[in-house]
Amino acid sequence: MPPRRDAQPFTAEEIAALVSQQMVAVLPGVVTQINELYNNNNNAQCNFKSFNSAKPLKFSGLQGATALLQWFES
Repeated sequence: MPPRRDAQPFTAEEIAALVSQQMVAVLPGVVTQINELYNNNNNAQCNFKSFNSAKPLKFSGLQGATALLQWFES
């Protein structure tokens, strides 16, 4: 026989409080990361010319998922 749950389920207010506590803890770090990413003036943009200058391996799509992963990592 499975064990019984003696704990009462969370109320909507308790869940909202837990979510808000976690959001308060996490959001400052997320905002900092986004600001650092977009305010950095040294962002190198990826375009077709810079992509081709890296001389990527040819990928035809016939080799399957493993070859695609190897292509991404090269």
